[in-house]
Amino acid sequence: MSVYRVLPAYDNPAPATPRPDDPGQPVFLTVQDGVKVIYSEDTAPTCGVRIIHPSSSVAASKHLGLSVLYVPPGARMDLHEHEAEEVYVIQSGSGEMLYADGSRPVSVGDYVYLPAWARHGIVNTGREMLTVLLALTPPNP
Repeated sequence: MSVYRVLPAYDNPAPATPRPDDPGQPVFLTVQDGVKVIYSEDTAPTCGVRIIHPSSSVAASKHLGLSVLYVPPGARMDLHEHEAEEVYVIQSGSGEMLYADGSRPVSVGDYVYLPAWARHGIVNTGREMLTVLLALTPPNP
């Protein structure tokens, strides 16, 4: 039987961010609602869609970025770094996660946590599109 950790109540007696008068409503999105991006001329044909991001007209988050990264077979995003903490969630395909000290295979269901300033990249070593869900805080510019 699995062991679960019981979390304290969701009510925070002293929140860091005050509750606004109108906290807003959920925004329901699909990837088609996102902003299509190529991260730099060096990354093409690797591209992405920023679904939740300050640049979004539909879900302009201040503190969170959520994107989908598309890496075609044989394509890559070279080692890079940024101040955002990031999580890669492999949604389809397979590849190699690159990091400062080497690389490691990744495939569907893998999660990769990247602390701020961790050097990282990814290459598609498979025959189908490598699709990665990216969550970042704070969102990259």
